Amino acid sequence: MKQYTEKIGDSLNEILVKNIDAQNGFQRAIDHTDNKALIHYFRNLSRERKEFISELQDELVLYGEKFKFSGTISEDIHMGWIDFKSLFTKFKEEAMLEEAIRGEKAALEEYNEALKSDIFPASTATILRSQRDRIQAGINKIRSIKDFALS
Repeated sequence: MKQYTEKIGDSLNEILVKNIDAQNGFQRAIDHTDNKALIHYFRNLSRERKEFISELQDELVLYGEKFKFSGTISEDIHMGWIDFKSLFTKFKEEAMLEEAIRGEKAALEEYNEALKSDIFPASTATILRSQRDRIQAGINKIRSIKDFALS
């Protein structure tokens, strides 16, 4: 069994903070559309990220680590981007979905990079792989959402 180190705690905290950013972003996206399909889609992503956050926080606590959250610059940039696009883009729903796709692909890359390091105990790696796989499934599904929601 691998021992939990500060490096593991820091890496897990980084992923946790990015999930908090994503959850907040999806919640905020709901406020920028009247499209019922998109509201449903973003609400589901927000709930999923809330589950991820809870799982990651539980894992940190299990190993005696502390949750370190102070917000991120990327969240501010992402929120500003959504606000800008919603105000000035004729096709705001399409722009919001494109931003969601971009964010999900970035999250997938972050999970893959973290898992490549092979620093995590088995329980943590299992959680990260499961979350990564759910993100990948969401990316695969997004095309049908995009076609349905914007038609």
